Amino acid sequence: MTLLASSRPTLVIVEAPGKIPAWSRLAAGLGQPVRIIATGGHFRRFPPRFDPLGIRFEDGAALDYGRQWNEHRHGELTAALQALDASGQILLATDDDMEGDVIALDVLHLVLEVRASLLGQVLRLRPRALSSEAVRQACEAARREPPDEMLLRAVPGRARAIADRWAGALLTGMAGESCGRVRAAVMGLVDDLDRLRDPLPETGEITFQVRASDGGSFFVAHRPFHGNMPPALARLAQRFRNRRIDGTVSPLRPIGAKPAPRFGVALPFNTGDALVHAARFHGIPVGRAMQGLQSAYMKGRVSYPRTDGRHWSEEVAGNVAWMAARAGLNVSGDHPTRPDVAESGAHEGLHPLPEPPGYRPVGETVRRVSRRPETDAEIEETMVALVARRAFESLRVDEWEAGVYAGTGAALSEEEIAALRDLDWLRLPADPRPWGFQALTGVRTWPLDSVLVDLMVRHDVGRPSTLASQVEGILDAGLVSIPDPGRLPEPSPRGRLMIERVPPSARDAETCRTTDRLLFAPVRESLASEADVTNCIGARLRAWLASRPADIQSKLAALVPGAEAMLDDTRNGPAPEEVPGLPVRVEETGALPRPVSDGTGKMRVATSIQEEPPADSAKATPERVSGSISDDPDHRGTPSLEGENPHKLEDDPDESLSDLGF
Repeated sequence: MTLLASSRPTLVIVEAPGKIPAWSRLAAGLGQPVRIIATGGHFRRFPPRFDPLGIRFEDGAALDYGRQWNEHRHGELTAALQALDASGQILLATDDDMEGDVIALDVLHLVLEVRASLLGQVLRLRPRALSSEAVRQACEAARREPPDEMLLRAVPGRARAIADRWAGALLTGMAGESCGRVRAAVMGLVDDLDRLRDPLPETGEITFQVRASDGGSFFVAHRPFHGNMPPALARLAQRFRNRRIDGTVSPLRPIGAKPAPRFGVALPFNTGDALVHAARFHGIPVGRAMQGLQSAYMKGRVSYPRTDGRHWSEEVAGNVAWMAARAGLNVSGDHPTRPDVAESGAHEGLHPLPEPPGYRPVGETVRRVSRRPETDAEIEETMVALVARRAFESLRVDEWEAGVYAGTGAALSEEEIAALRDLDWLRLPADPRPWGFQALTGVRTWPLDSVLVDLMVRHDVGRPSTLASQVEGILDAGLVSIPDPGRLPEPSPRGRLMIERVPPSARDAETCRTTDRLLFAPVRESLASEADVTNCIGARLRAWLASRPADIQSKLAALVPGAEAMLDDTRNGPAPEEVPGLPVRVEETGALPRPVSDGTGKMRVATSIQEEPPADSAKATPERVSGSISDDPDHRGTPSLEGENPHKLEDDPDESLSDLGF
């Protein structure tokens, strides 16, 4: 960990205050002056009101001048920068994600404003977990990331924040209440569930357990359902609840060649998987499950918790296998790895980390799980155990023996016997998992929040960081309900009213996915040396606006000064992001880093990326959407209207505060 171990005074800037103890522990024992300070998530953000919107376009550049500093956090960071010795170094250790890149750029602005002479001593760290090995690797990699790349990597997050605020202003005005593009898409999916064929969310499962005809271990059959609970099987499962049903299952006997066994291979959890599993089997609301994951991550117990990946790098797979062996668990088979995971920059599937001091070893944690955890500490412990269990399961290849229901000696109707024969019957592996699995006969229906998360994941709507907050916002607003246990969700009367007010194109899931593809993709390396940051943001937003359906495109353009002219230019101009911009180069001039040309071919740094609006900018903006969801100046416990991840908020970056989930 050479950067932290150097003799230079070091200021480490993280996001969440909850990460400070973990970083302090990692830096302890080095004997060097290391100070750790938190930004509290986004400390520069749009205000909760839509009026003024705080966005305009000028010469192809997108200017989000309405973002405001959090005075408290701004003052703390300013004082820390002013107190740093001139020989010191600044390590930006915000999360390795889109939001973290935006926060890192805001910190860089502040450095230029307060101590421009320290700019050359700023390094970007991207730890994938809060473990000593992950931080060591991040310190080594920090030497290879130039400042201009740091600027360009903030483009997707800044573009998304503008687009989400922009769309939220329009849709909220239409709906008459809080409504962003993701919420509109989720409500559109819920409204269409009775017409969708696939993929439908799982709403429950029926499980049967029965004796084996050869006297060996019992057989099990699982029958998931997606809104339509099979009535005959459901009645049978209720009658034999928590018991083995009558009859037996005979193992398949070879007539010629031996029948091929069934192999079960589990993949590591991603964020959605973990939230759904915790809600289904442990009754943990998805919002509290996400908080438990975040808390465990900040303490260095699990990997980065906001991921849609289900694979690992070879290095992570080896570490998990080592932990499983230490826990006394048998692992075999191929690891769930992909060679490109480490190089692609994608976040890997969830996995446990070696327990930091003061916590039980992982081998004990996986064996002791509360069935219905209630306190925050119990939920955190449960989430660590669930992540570790699935990680260890993914290192196994279980061989299940297939069988067929014979109905011998069963006091069942012919209809029931026929239904049981249609099921896939499997016998437990010879080496079962020490924590077992759900095998008791019965009908289980899943809670509404897990069904909605499952729906979002299956249709690729929303991001891992906002799954929980989106669902919480929808349920808190009373927009969706389940008519009966096991049925598909449907809009409530209030949700139906929102659907009627929002245009069909805005409720289309593909419209939401298109936005993600346009705004979230990294800036291409070929443009990194020839593109102005604000022009890159503007190009993405220009492509996004041009791709909006006609029934909302003109309404969006009318909200933002310069957008209509930009849209006209798009119709006759080159493809988005193909217009060469200006090189990104930051010089120590004491100004904020907007690279511009001085007309001689040389580069200088302009005064700000967020220039102040003209005095009459509010008057020049037509069709303003007025009002506010919250007058709470601290943004705590109330919805957020800006594009930043609601988990990136002051004091508790995992607190689900967004009613819009932008």
